[in-house]
Amino acid sequence: MALSLKNIPIAVRIALLSFVPLLALFAVAATELLAKRQQLLNAEAVAHVAELAPAISGLVHELQKERGTSAGYIGSKGAKFSDVIGARRKDTDRAFQAFEEAIPAATGKLAFDGFKAPYDAARAELKKLAQVRSEVDAFSRSVPQMAGYYTPLIAKLLASVESIALVTDEGETLRSLVAYMAFLQAKERAGIERAHGRGRVRVRCLHTRGLSQVCRSGGNADVVRCLFQSIRL
Repeated sequence: MALSLKNIPIAVRIALLSFVPLLALFAVAATELLAKRQQLLNAEAVAHVAELAPAISGLVHELQKERGTSAGYIGSKGAKFSDVIGARRKDTDRAFQAFEEAIPAATGKLAFDGFKAPYDAARAELKKLAQVRSEVDAFSRSVPQMAGYYTPLIAKLLASVESIALVTDEGETLRSLVAYMAFLQAKERAGIERAHGRGRVRVRCLHTRGLSQVCRSGGNADVVRCLFQSIRL
């Protein structure tokens, strides 16, 4: 015999009627809890990348210096910078060692695509550094070919720092990040400008093509510097 609703005790009926809104409330609470947990994980990832940013930017800085010195060395056929290129490379090696010690692999909180992809790509390129240096020493790479190795490598390292923007929507954090990245990008544009200029130190004036490259790089650097100054105000 089918159970009739009127045969169900009132207390049970009230309990059944309360179950549906309680279930909905539980679902909402669970959703909010998961969202808070994700926010916490994102905040931890942001903090971790920010903590490691100096190791990355330190390597970027030394690679920029080595690129500029290599450009002058190639452009002068070894007449200039031969006395400093070795020291530049040692500085880069020390920065690379610090980078490796700080970030041996993109694991744990760093194992998100925004960081891992450019980081892994940069690590793969860094394995070629010794070979590139040998080719620079032998003048078997032109300045554009040499820069064609260093500049994309630096861009990959910078992209790994920029990945913080992919895991945070907190306004002040994003503002600080954009200002920091604008500063790093302006520094990189200025480095490219210097590399193009140094690559032509053995001539008394720049060729038209070389001059246009320097001007374009310098213009980009000015734009990024203005962006940085406007953001940090």
